Amino acid sequence: MASQLNSAIGRPLDPKYRSNLFIMVMALAAGAAWFVWKMATEGLWDEAFFRAFNAGMAAFLAWALARELDPDRPWTAGVAGIVAASVIGAGPPSLWVTAAVMLGARVVSRTTGLAPQRGDLIAMVILAALAGGSDPGLVAGVALGSALVADRWLPGGARAIALPFGLAAIAAAVGAAAVWGILRPSPGLPEGPEWVIVAAAVIGLAALGRPRECRAPCDYRDERVDAGRVRWARLWSVTVAALTFVWLGGPGLTAGSAVWAALAAVALPTMRRPRT
Repeated sequence: MASQLNSAIGRPLDPKYRSNLFIMVMALAAGAAWFVWKMATEGLWDEAFFRAFNAGMAAFLAWALARELDPDRPWTAGVAGIVAASVIGAGPPSLWVTAAVMLGARVVSRTTGLAPQRGDLIAMVILAALAGGSDPGLVAGVALGSALVADRWLPGGARAIALPFGLAAIAAAVGAAAVWGILRPSPGLPEGPEWVIVAAAVIGLAALGRPRECRAPCDYRDERVDAGRVRWARLWSVTVAALTFVWLGGPGLTAGSAVWAALAAVALPTMRRPRT
């Protein structure tokens, strides 16, 4: 099967599954809602289109990230998409940050059942560079490289080739940040509407709880997703989002809002009262 795939970490988006159809419709609806709102309040086409695209993509990426962090419960991914689109009022999230965290979590959790192939590794080095070249993306770019390095030693470790590519991704992120002159941190407290994201972040910390087991099957292997890997993916994602906040303060919190939305959604099952 692996030899027939163009990517070992690509996951199909099939509208025959209700959760997949939901995010397709919801992302489009979120984009349309923000476009109408921006046009009605500001009347600027470019700003309205940017916010609409950002809302739709943030919702989709948050949904995709939640799938990696809670593979047994499709509904938490749906909640993640809704929350991500809702908190954009506090400021647009960084799609580079969200994409880097989502793919890094996929590598660590290995929900596809396969380690990244050479093409995947090259693509992630490029993504790390693009993330590092954006204002809030240095931490996420470096973290994506760290996920490739860590994958070498996690259960069912990746091939040795993952290690040099992981180090190359780290170097690419740092190099891009250096070229654009954004290597310096600028920490600070959240301001105004950014505090809404703080609430999601506090809830998201509960996602650190280890899943007892995973019943979800891997996409390309006849086995279940490894619960230990899912726990590491949760810890890794929380760490990346937290360090982005520490690095940039309030703007870093906004940049990672879709990540916090996914973590908050994944944390919800752990907050439910046990049955007596």
